[in-house]
Amino acid sequence: MMPTPSANTKEETCSSSKPPPAAVKVSLTSSEAQSPDPESKDQSGSGTAVISQRDVLFGRGRRATNHAGNIYFRTLVSQHQPVYVKARKVEKTAIAKSIVADIRRENRRFLRKEENNNGEIQWIDVGDKMACAKTIQALREGLGEKMRE
Repeated sequence: MMPTPSANTKEETCSSSKPPPAAVKVSLTSSEAQSPDPESKDQSGSGTAVISQRDVLFGRGRRATNHAGNIYFRTLVSQHQPVYVKARKVEKTAIAKSIVADIRRENRRFLRKEENNNGEIQWIDVGDKMACAKTIQALREGLGEKMRE
């Protein structure tokens, strides 16, 4: 007998067999500029990486939409959408996981903005589970048009 899927399938579909990497806090005060170099460090000597153009940013608005890492992410997602449309549910999850793995392999991160108690903005790596959920949502966007083609 097959197990009945739980109501919270989004969490289950994005979980992986290996634990997601530990959350990494990336400090960026509002006065600091974004660095296009993914290996750049802040000038304080603390060794904390600053946000790079390669990172995929969570959030809304022009900043996230026009960020180079997000543009790359959307391009990668759109290349996989024709296969995603025709795939079964299990295959769809595998497609999303492979996109996340490709991004991670290129030393790119999935980051969300958080403000600490001192009013400083930090960018937190969300881990693979949330990155997979974002990828699944991105794969679904605009599918109504693609399915009619």
